[in-house]
Amino acid sequence: GIMSCIATIQKYAIRLARSFGGSVMSQLVDSLSYPCKSGSIQILTLNALFRISSAFISASSLGIFVDRMHQYFAQIKKEKMNHPTIAIDIITETMSTHRTVSALNVVGCRLLWNIFIPAPLDACDETLEAYSNSVNKLVSYLHTVSQKHKENLSLHETMVCLLSKISCYDGSMLTEVEPFVVLVIKIMSRHDNSWIIALHGCQCLRNICTRELTASIARPKIEACDGAKVITSCMNQFSRNHQVQSEACAALAAISMSSVPNKKAVLKCGGIEQILKAYDSYLISPYDEFSLNTKLQACITLTVLTTESTCLDALVKGGVVSIMEDISNESDGNLPESLAQAIENFLGAVSRGRNNTFSAELTDSADEESVFQWLMNEFQALAEIDDIGVSRSVRLRSNALRAMKKFPNDANIQEVGCMIFAHVCQFNRVQKPDQLEDEINTITECLQRYQSTNTIAISACSALKNLCIDSKFSKSVSTALSISATKVFNTLQAIHGNSVPLLMECAGVLWALGNIGVQFSFETEKITALLMKFATGYLKGSHHALQKLLIGAIWSILHSQDSDLDQTGDLVDLVVNVMTGIDEEEFFEVAINFLFDISRQGYKSILVLAEHESLIEIVVGNMFKYPESSSIQGTICNVISNIASNSAMDNGIRAEICSLGGVNQMLLYLENFLDDRLFIGRAFASLSAIMSGADVQVLHGNGAISCIMSVMSSHTDDVYVQIKGTAALWYLAAREDDFKHKIVQNGGAKLITN
Repeated sequence: GIMSCIATIQKYAIRLARSFGGSVMSQLVDSLSYPCKSGSIQILTLNALFRISSAFISASSLGIFVDRMHQYFAQIKKEKMNHPTIAIDIITETMSTHRTVSALNVVGCRLLWNIFIPAPLDACDETLEAYSNSVNKLVSYLHTVSQKHKENLSLHETMVCLLSKISCYDGSMLTEVEPFVVLVIKIMSRHDNSWIIALHGCQCLRNICTRELTASIARPKIEACDGAKVITSCMNQFSRNHQVQSEACAALAAISMSSVPNKKAVLKCGGIEQILKAYDSYLISPYDEFSLNTKLQACITLTVLTTESTCLDALVKGGVVSIMEDISNESDGNLPESLAQAIENFLGAVSRGRNNTFSAELTDSADEESVFQWLMNEFQALAEIDDIGVSRSVRLRSNALRAMKKFPNDANIQEVGCMIFAHVCQFNRVQKPDQLEDEINTITECLQRYQSTNTIAISACSALKNLCIDSKFSKSVSTALSISATKVFNTLQAIHGNSVPLLMECAGVLWALGNIGVQFSFETEKITALLMKFATGYLKGSHHALQKLLIGAIWSILHSQDSDLDQTGDLVDLVVNVMTGIDEEEFFEVAINFLFDISRQGYKSILVLAEHESLIEIVVGNMFKYPESSSIQGTICNVISNIASNSAMDNGIRAEICSLGGVNQMLLYLENFLDDRLFIGRAFASLSAIMSGADVQVLHGNGAISCIMSVMSSHTDDVYVQIKGTAALWYLAAREDDFKHKIVQNGGAKLITN
């Protein structure tokens, strides 16, 4: 007892162990065999040895101490000095002799935890056998004492910690796996209010299921003992303990690896919900050390579960896949790299799992009905998702392509396949060129085959449009798209403009193809004439979106095919007519952008615009309609600037813009949009173009000089604004001397030199 008290201080404990050449330790070990029915001497002895061994652990000299302990115990038993587990055996025997004394068994387990060192890597068979025998005897005894002291929490906490340490090492030491598993799960079930038992119990199950020699035996036994249920109960009980959550996730992954029954057991007992809760929880911040480790373990466990079909369906239908895709898509690079990779691994596993399921549907004996139903389920699931990750996108496109190629004559499969392409390609257009070409060809064949079936043709055109919007393709892909354009043209000719939805999708495809520079294999004049015919036909009525698409398609085709723009005049007439009859802001913005695009194409295009009898009046008139839109006003300024700045224009155009109130409106909007530097630059450029031919009296009366200088004074650090404003003052000063004097009098010279 005195020795136990002395050993509470580390330096005294070490001196005690080394006193008199180790004879004190020898006497201490020898006292374990002293006859004492109550076991009080053995409790004090074990406690002293525990404290001394703890002192050597702190001093990083445990190995030396354990070797000496084996020597002392070997002397008692009169056995060979190199017996590797003699100390474990004698302590186990001492505990067994006093099995009714719970305090002795608690201290005995603590001491065993301290001195348990695994067999060396190069140990001989005899040594390994000795370890195996000692560990199996110990586990067998712990079964007995656990039954004897069922309600003793301290004993079971120290016991499960010892078992956890044993499970950390090579499985060759534990040949009796099933009793070990049963003991751990019984302790966890019996004492479900202890986080220590929950933590170390999960560690035991994880370790024993990740050891090659023990996993195949442990997993079936864990399933038989409802191990998954016990682990998920721990997660529910200790939802705020991140160590328990992390170890429990790891344990679920370990028991489920290569075990379908355990995967199903995890699903049955609500394991997926608990894993997701573990992922969402955090201690200090979402990505602190403990929280990040929990999230990583949760992702690993979910990844393991994806290899079982019912679990995979549950992950999809339960929204877990969607949640992970959202996290991945919305991270903007803020996720820790390890977590981003873990989520990507999970989504990749989901993709592979879904592909494997679909492969079963697409066997040689697969029927159209089952494949159609599978695709339809996939499409319906997409409707509930705001965004789609790359891995899911690749999988869906691959499956839709395979189905469409296998059943080219099944209208239902062709339609839903195109619908999937149309939906998925809104979010993710990344694909390998060879597969992309295959997709385009397959969808184009579908359009050719079913161009008279309205719904399928609409889906096919929508898919083609979304495939190529804002994308760049290889030469082979561009060739495939050129063929697609021909099929779309044929479809347009076939429908005679009778179907507005299909007409919109066809126009959308052609607009998209023109924007990415696809060269058409048919005469440009034919398609633009047909589109203008349709646009004129729908001029009256409420088909504004259709008119927008048709005009956009015509212009993108003319612009991309290096046309000589012979049809530009007709197209401008069409746009002006549409602008005259429509007051919708969104449509007008498309139309004015279209006119701006034409005004940038050179002298011929500008001449067409300038010579139009009512274009200037309509453009300037619309400056009064949309006073809140700086983007519309800025584009109008661009159009006016491009027309008025052409040196070939006579001053009549500039004077007309001025007389219609164009200059006054620009000056007004310069004050209204004082913080919009882009609009300011465009307005200044437009004013500069008008100044040289505007009516001088109008310029005197509208306060142009003070307005320009006021705006420049508000943006003294903005070079872009200063350059454009100085140019406008320059053009004013060139008109007459009076403007020069006003500029100087108002501080213009100082402003410019600054």
